Amino acid sequence: MTPRPHPSPSWWQAMRRSTTLHFIVLHLVASLVTAGGVLLFTWATTDRLLVTELQDIVATDRDALVAAHAGGGAIAVRRRMLERGAAGGHRIFLIVDPGEQVVTGNLSGWPAALGGRERWQVRRLASAAGGTARGYGIATATLGDGGRLLVGHDLDDLERLQRQLEAAMALAALLAVPLGIGIAFLLTRLMNARIGAIAAVAARVAAGDLSRRIATLDGRDPFDRLGTALNAMLARIELLMTELWTLADSLAHDLRSPLGRIRSRAERLLARADDEESQHLLVDLLAETEALLKLLSATLEVSRAEAGVGRDGFEAVDLAALASDLAEVYGPAAEDIGMHLDLDLPGSAVTIAGSPQLLAQALANLIENALRYGRAGGSIRLAVAVAPDHATLSVADRGPGIPAERRAEALRKFGRLDPARSEGGVGLGLTLVAAVARLHGGALRLEDNAPGLRAVLILARG
Repeated sequence: MTPRPHPSPSWWQAMRRSTTLHFIVLHLVASLVTAGGVLLFTWATTDRLLVTELQDIVATDRDALVAAHAGGGAIAVRRRMLERGAAGGHRIFLIVDPGEQVVTGNLSGWPAALGGRERWQVRRLASAAGGTARGYGIATATLGDGGRLLVGHDLDDLERLQRQLEAAMALAALLAVPLGIGIAFLLTRLMNARIGAIAAVAARVAAGDLSRRIATLDGRDPFDRLGTALNAMLARIELLMTELWTLADSLAHDLRSPLGRIRSRAERLLARADDEESQHLLVDLLAETEALLKLLSATLEVSRAEAGVGRDGFEAVDLAALASDLAEVYGPAAEDIGMHLDLDLPGSAVTIAGSPQLLAQALANLIENALRYGRAGGSIRLAVAVAPDHATLSVADRGPGIPAERRAEALRKFGRLDPARSEGGVGLGLTLVAAVARLHGGALRLEDNAPGLRAVLILARG
């Protein structure tokens, strides 16, 4: 049963999974909490200082008036308050006798809600001249003759300063949001740049260039330590893979010579054989020897492509011209077996940096596969397409195709699928094509041609 493809995540789901977004939100929340805490502390401290200053002013006025009353009575108190600006309404004072009758002051009477408490209080009061009640900070004292004294200062300056402070805090909070977002974006870009450099090296290594290394500085930065550790791992992998490729290359070379001698001697024996049974046996021996030689050649080509051999000799290759040349070569062969090869090319050249020999070999392998397995469909389509960052060579047949769940198996070394795609071959054709694609910074993708198989060779541009 073919597995159902996973649906692509929506924009919102992708954003929710974004590490960058999580970092920005976390940094913004941390910035707002920190800024809010600092602003709240600043507001509370400033407010307390302003209130304390006003309390000191009122307490000083109260103590001065108590002393004035002791020295000169109510007249001295009134004169002192007029000197301090009581006529303007910013300051209030009131002296009442033990019976709470007004002796002097700019209030019409002792506030009923005030009672006899002498600690600092805030009340809204109206002066004796009338008008709107205003907020005052007040303090009281008991006089030597049993009367009581009330002294107060309006809260206009305090409230104005508090409003200015609150406005400044609101502005600071508003500035903290874009500032926090900006800093988070900057930090994210810096981290993404470092991670992007590591990812770029990993991508090149995955493409077969095991010589790539991550740039590091002094090694004390966490990213530098990560880069140093990854570089050590890559060096070890490069050493092991080089030894493996060298071993495979040496074995193929060492085996090719004796197989060549076996083929040569079998050919001489076949030329001298005069009975039919010996001829059949020698023909079978030559066929098996030829198959082994093809296997060794294919193994060498795959190993060299996977090792990156040939990358230094890349040159400009016109994929449209390459496809056209191979169509001319394989067109007659297709007609001989009752098929036709269609060519779909863009209107202009499609040039990439690559190895013309390896690209021709890869495309030839795909065409030969289509000729071998796509006969029932009667046609093969060879196409070249171009995109901003890559180009594609594709070969599509109308044969039985490959089930989706077995396409990865078809790309493995010596992978041979039954029953439709097991005729001949050594099981390295698609493996070689995939290795050539990786050598050119791309990949081989097998798709459903409905019916048939569409093999797409993706090649990087630039």
